[in-house]
Amino acid sequence: ACLELGRLDEALAAFARARQLAPESEDVYYNLGVGYEKQKRLDDAQAAYEKAAALRPTVPETRCNLGNIYREKGWLEKAIEEYRAAVDLQPYFGLAHNNLAVTYAMKEDFESAAYHLQIARTLGYAVHPDLLRHVRGELERRRPSPAGKDPSRR
Repeated sequence: ACLELGRLDEALAAFARARQLAPESEDVYYNLGVGYEKQKRLDDAQAAYEKAAALRPTVPETRCNLGNIYREKGWLEKAIEEYRAAVDLQPYFGLAHNNLAVTYAMKEDFESAAYHLQIARTLGYAVHPDLLRHVRGELERRRPSPAGKDPSRR
């Protein structure tokens, strides 16, 4: 409850106590990761999510959050691995598809970004319109010109 109310220090202290009582609880590490992430303590969040994923690798939300940390650190390939793991575990996870799209766009792989944006939208995830516009614009810009047309005269 403290975490949801924004009382992060209190929440993190409670989760640290819980970790001592239940050192093998994936939930404790996941919640520590959420708290650390909200405080922008990326190294601590990464360690907590990695421990949670090691304890229970089948939780798609943990894998997605770990991907967010990796992406924030600029480790795009590792982020993609985690988002893909989340999608493999839960194919209808719109947020993970969206995050894959964002990361592929960062890598300038706009075809993959468009693919995952389409899936996210189909699943009802509210894709940011600027991201959608950016990806579509880049695909259009990179599309080869039809034969016989001068690409400078659009």
